[in-house]
Amino acid sequence: RLDTDRDGKLSEQEVQTGMTLELILASHAALLGREYFTEAEVLQILDRRHFLLLDTDGDGVVSFPEVLAQCSITYFFHYNDFDDSGLLETFEQYNIQLFYSRIMDHQ
Repeated sequence: RLDTDRDGKLSEQEVQTGMTLELILASHAALLGREYFTEAEVLQILDRRHFLLLDTDGDGVVSFPEVLAQCSITYFFHYNDFDDSGLLETFEQYNIQLFYSRIMDHQ
């Protein structure tokens, strides 16, 4: 459970304690059998500008090394904190919870 204090909101500390980029990538690989994200998959969670920034070699996919070189849980947390409150509330939690459920399904 990510929401350890059960207040219905996710703090950055709760997210960092509950998941890592490595766990997200491992669960993605286990689920789909590959070590990259397609453009369509990235666009489900980030905008096109971020996809282009992540796809450093321009091959149309974001490899795990590209993710690890340019992303962090902190980055992902703040990207989803639409109101800059420092907490993920209701719909802001969607992507984080999606990745967390995938991690839990593959442990």
